[in-house]
Order: sequence, then structure tokens, then C-alpha cells
Amino acid sequence: MNSRSIGIEIVNPGHDGGAPPFPEAQIDAVAALCRDITQRLDIPPERVLAHSDIAPGRKIDPGEIFPGGACMKRAWATGRPGADPPRPAL
Repeated sequence: MNSRSIGIEIVNPGHDGGAPPFPEAQIDAVAALCRDITQRLDIPPERVLAHSDIAPGRKIDPGEIFPGGACMKRAWATGRPGADPPRPAL
């Protein structure tokens, strides 16, 4: 899988750093990046996965405080046909 994947590193100190919320600007940037990459490479939303989806139990990032649903909703909000795209695994 790693030989055919695109990784996006999202910076947050996580549980060791007190689990602070992700800044809105960071979520907007991740959403814009996901939208750009998936549109350019014609990747459907259901193929977008979190690290924890690939290796459950071994990988926990981006973690439960990451607003994955909201982030991906923003990513698909423009430029994608259909009003209700498939929900990504994030």
C-alpha cells in the first residue's frame, strides 16, 4: 500500500501534548490539499483513508480529536459532482 499512497502529515502534539484541538486554518489547509490531490489524480473519496484505517491497533493517528468528517466534508464541498458523496474512511 505504501508504494501507491500519498501521505499527508498533520502536525498536532496529540495525547502527549494535552490533545489540543486542531486549528481551523489547519483543517482548511488539509481539506484544500485533499481536494486538490484527489481532483488532479482522480481519486474517489472512498479511497481516502487515515493511518488508523490502514493499521488499526498499531497506528492511532490522526486520532479521535481530528475532525476527519468535517475536514473531508470541506474537501468535497466544491468541485465534486453530486450533493452527497461517499463518506471517506477518516
